Amino acid sequence: MLPRLSEKILAWYQADKKRATIVSACVALVLIVLCVAAAASYRNLLNEQRKAQEVQDPTKPQTAVYKGKTIATPAYVLEITPEELKSLLDSKQKIIIAQIDSYADYLKGHISGSSFLSKDEISHGVTTFTQTNNVVLVSQDGKEAALAAKELITRYGYSRDKVKSLQGGIKAWEDKGYKIEK
Repeated sequence: MLPRLSEKILAWYQADKKRATIVSACVALVLIVLCVAAAASYRNLLNEQRKAQEVQDPTKPQTAVYKGKTIATPAYVLEITPEELKSLLDSKQKIIIAQIDSYADYLKGHISGSSFLSKDEISHGVTTFTQTNNVVLVSQDGKEAALAAKELITRYGYSRDKVKSLQGGIKAWEDKGYKIEK
């Protein structure tokens, strides 16, 4: 059957070369359009993968794609406001405050009773507290503290309820009029 079809196409092509050339050009154009569409689809897929790999704010609900649908997942890190932290400190509740900025930033100003904890210590899971302690991580603007808290929670198994970050960091603490030690 296939040789017979080939013979018919060849005969049709020889009989009407102009029309056959137009059909061939149309087929080529369709193939080009299909290739472009496939390339665009692949590019979109790569962009979606790139977006998924971007660092999301660990204090905001995260998004994930599950069975083709985008869903929200809980935030990794719970934040505590400067007012809530001040209230806990005033009530003498046992809480560990660790500032994770550079040591120079720690010396420039830190919350009374806080200790310095380097980012290297956190990235290696070396801390001066255990997973049962209530811990508030502090940084200058709160972002580094949130990322450090996320690492302790996701990588080292600390509980979201036990490790929190100070919302807005030292800047927010000072903006509320609370004192820092130098």
